[in-house]
Parts: sequence; C-alpha cells; structure tokens
Amino acid sequence: LQIPSSSINFLPCLLQFFRGLNVTADQKKFFKKALHSYYDAVAELLQSEHNSLRMLELENAKILSAKGELSDENAASYEKLRKSYDHLFRGVSSLAEALDMQPPVIADDGHTTRLTTGVDVSSSASGKESSVLEPVWG
Repeated sequence: LQIPSSSINFLPCLLQFFRGLNVTADQKKFFKKALHSYYDAVAELLQSEHNSLRMLELENAKILSAKGELSDENAASYEKLRKSYDHLFRGVSSLAEALDMQPPVIADDGHTTRLTTGVDVSSSASGKESSVLEPVWG
C-alpha cells in the first residue's frame, strides 16, 4: 500500500473546503466514510513503518555490539527510514486531528523507536483553538 505523504497534508485543506459548501447529509456521510477509510489505511502504514524501523534498530544494535560501529550505508539507511517515519507520523497525527479522531497509538515494548525530531506533536495540537471551529460532520 503506497499513500503519498503529500496527500496527508492536503486533507485539512480539503476538510476546510467542505465546511464552506452546501453539501447534503448523504454526501457528508460518504466523504466521512472515505476519509475514515483513508485514515485507517495510513494508520496501518504507520504501524508497518514503525515495525520496519524497530527491526532496523535491532539489527543496528546487533552490529554495534559485534563491531563497535555502523557502516555509513547502515547509518544512512536508518536515517532515511527514520525521517520517513517521522514525516508519516506527523501527517497521520494531523489527519487524526482534522477528523476529530485520536492519533494511532504505537505500542512501546522497550525497543520501540522514539521520536527525536524536537517537535512535540501533543503540544502543537493543544496550541490551536480547535473548539472555535465547527465540526465538518456536525
């Protein structure tokens, strides 16, 4: 399943667009179902990316333990996957916020990747006055 990350960033704009239109309840129901299905798909992709990142971290830990250092190729591969995961995580969290849903919960099993981008996703959501906006589906 390949979902362009740029489409995740586009969805809040799309939701704002629909707020200004005179759409029927059936149309709202259709779009709500479609967007929730999309959210489910990207949440599943996020979990898959998280698992891939976790597996790479475990492999890198084994290499570090055995050799004392990572090759440039391994380090670059990890960085690329890490940046992709971070970007997807932020996009999925933004989509969840736009749909008034809880962001997906990624289980912490002691080996789980932790975001170190310096961006606190929870504080960025609380900084917005979302209660002022009327719900799109209401």
